[in-house]
Amino acid sequence: MLLLAACCCPAAIANAQQQVTLQSGAVLVGEVTMDGAELVVNIAGADVRVPFKEVAKVEATGERSSDDVDMLLLKALEIRIQSGDGKEQGVLSEAFRRAPDNPRVAYWYARCLAESGYGLGAAEIYEPRKEAIDAAYPGMGQRLEVLIGQRERLEKLPVPLKKRLMEIEEAGAAGAVLVAAFFKLVDQHGEPVPRGAYHVYCYGGRNERIETFDDGYVLVSFSGSSGYRDKACRVDMQRGHYEDKTFEFVPQPTQARDAGVFVVRQFGDADRVELTVNVVDKDQKPLDRVVVEMRPASGSSIEMRRLSTGADGRVSFQPLPGRSVVSCARAGYLSSGRSIEVNSSGEDQELTMTLYRQLRGKVDVQWRMLQLLPGGESDQNATKGSQRISLPGGGGRSPQGQRVPWLALIQNGGDLNLSVQDVPSDLLPRGSTFVGQYRVKDADADARKQFESLNLEKIDELKSQLELYQADPRSPSGRAGHAHPVEAGDILVGRIVSQDGQGGRPAVVEFKALVEEISSAAAGPTNPAAP
Repeated sequence: MLLLAACCCPAAIANAQQQVTLQSGAVLVGEVTMDGAELVVNIAGADVRVPFKEVAKVEATGERSSDDVDMLLLKALEIRIQSGDGKEQGVLSEAFRRAPDNPRVAYWYARCLAESGYGLGAAEIYEPRKEAIDAAYPGMGQRLEVLIGQRERLEKLPVPLKKRLMEIEEAGAAGAVLVAAFFKLVDQHGEPVPRGAYHVYCYGGRNERIETFDDGYVLVSFSGSSGYRDKACRVDMQRGHYEDKTFEFVPQPTQARDAGVFVVRQFGDADRVELTVNVVDKDQKPLDRVVVEMRPASGSSIEMRRLSTGADGRVSFQPLPGRSVVSCARAGYLSSGRSIEVNSSGEDQELTMTLYRQLRGKVDVQWRMLQLLPGGESDQNATKGSQRISLPGGGGRSPQGQRVPWLALIQNGGDLNLSVQDVPSDLLPRGSTFVGQYRVKDADADARKQFESLNLEKIDELKSQLELYQADPRSPSGRAGHAHPVEAGDILVGRIVSQDGQGGRPAVVEFKALVEEISSAAAGPTNPAAP
């Protein structure tokens, strides 16, 4: 039956903008008139003739019943609940065509489009109706805006990256546990950061893969276990001409997470700072012929520079802002290094480094080692030993020389220390171990004779003649201290816990050590590695 919105006389419908719905479901909108057994619809100046028998309904434009729109919306939501795969989009499209100003219809239509990957189309619907949607669905509009923004970014991604994201989703659907995330890494001008300027660290994954794409996009993916839980990855800048910076992101299984945009500052020559390094000896006098090296703390060799000091002991570098490491070396001196934060304010900086003469030392060590049993130490199967240790051990610049497993000579600045390693053990009562300096009875007596006269089998009697060192406060068992400054002629005596040389079993070591000699190494010629 043909339904007309106005009376069926030609005068009633002539020159009226109306909407004609055909039996086929097609819709014509235009000025409608009647000519015999036909309706004539003028659409943009062109007449379309339709026999009455093909017309289902004629009504004024914009006067559709709101009930029809509500029914369509309910039908769309029903389809959404039942299928959940976007099949409601066609029904929502019709509802939106009928009622484009209905905020509820606009919300669900925009959301459906965004979830289907059409961010730009969703934005065209959402943006003009933002306030109305927020009023209809308080709080939900903001979440929809975030979703639309994410989809818009996805649509703008390079095509190869979008292809890889689809492959990751397909792998997840097939049951593979592929964990992934992507981000955009650019400088302050929006220019992509080259691959060699950063390093990506991820934990708990296998077969890690880092892929780069146009416009600075980076895709990180790896194989995870079925019980994989979110773990943070990080991007560390490797300096070059970029600031020291770290970014964190969390990848997710089956679908690559959009970690956003990371912006790092790129420095140019205008950002360089004048850094002057002054090298002095222990008396604060300038040192010449010192090789001074400066490099970024990240280890990058791009900005590494090496200079030699003159008579004033000074060199100047022009580093970029960020953390750098300055090291100094000269034959006959102990090498030194330290890190410094080069400011980005443009102000000049100055750094003073002190080099100490490399010390040479010799120590004669004698000991007896006893088994450590649950009831204490046992004299049975006690072994004796002796060794002469020296610094430096191999002719290098290391501050540590030759050693026995529990005793070593170490240079600390301008001092020589005797380092004792006491292993904590519950088999000895607290306070049973000790280290101290033997008080020589006669100041003019020969230190060697005094040393040889000490009987380690009577070490408990010797303990009363020692200036005991304080226990190391960091030791939970109150064991003897570790490093002790010494001079030539000093005699150290002690009882410590170590390990035997066979099965690594705990053993008590009673020892005496004579510092035979301490001297300074000669200042040799300029380091041959210097430019």
